Amino acid sequence: MNNLQSWHIKIFFCFFVSTFLTSEYSSAQSVSTDLVKADSLFELKKYTESFDEYQLVFDKGMASPQMLMKMAFIKEGLDEYPEALFYLTKYYDLTHNNLVLKKINEIAEKQGLLGYDVTDADFIMSWYSLYYDLILTVVMSVIFVLLLLQVYRFLKKKGFSTGLMTWQLVFGLFLAVVVNYPFSKPEAIIVESATYLMKGPSAGAPMLEIVSQGHKVKVLDAGQIWTKILWHDAEVYVRSGSLKRLG
Repeated sequence: MNNLQSWHIKIFFCFFVSTFLTSEYSSAQSVSTDLVKADSLFELKKYTESFDEYQLVFDKGMASPQMLMKMAFIKEGLDEYPEALFYLTKYYDLTHNNLVLKKINEIAEKQGLLGYDVTDADFIMSWYSLYYDLILTVVMSVIFVLLLLQVYRFLKKKGFSTGLMTWQLVFGLFLAVVVNYPFSKPEAIIVESATYLMKGPSAGAPMLEIVSQGHKVKVLDAGQIWTKILWHDAEVYVRSGSLKRLG
């Protein structure tokens, strides 16, 4: 009976792995097909058609820096600057290319758009975001190694080390802070041509200002209908559909 159960488990496991790998392969194949088609259309200078194909790849979360640059190029050529800035910013987040940052600032300055100035703190936070997964992995690995050292001392009957426990606590607290309290606020670009800034999350709240599209803002609290953002150091509300989130 045990052998039969073990055999069933093995069959189920193989079926599960096979299904997962087939699904992943099919998805990758689909993305590759869309990308080849998009690149072909781009080479033929059929930019709007190629953008639609690139968008399919982007929606699947498979955007490459080269693809993002092409999408930004197309949108800038159509004078759709908020969209161009969106994809350029996405490109910068992946590459930290200073030439792209200069291009972003040039477009923003020419169009009179706010929120694109990069301070030293913003620069540090962007690098932190880029290597966030690596930082988490390193911290968790250190905690695991410290734990193994404690277990080793216990098995050798040397007792627990106060020093190791202190470092475990330090890295544990750091991990808790990193996971639960992100150091940077998510950002978004205003994409509606006339966006109403409200004092509260309601259509009946006092209106503070009407702003044009293209400005980049900090997102303080995202809701399904209303989103709280930071505008000139003041907390205001906008319709969530008026924003395009950057992260």
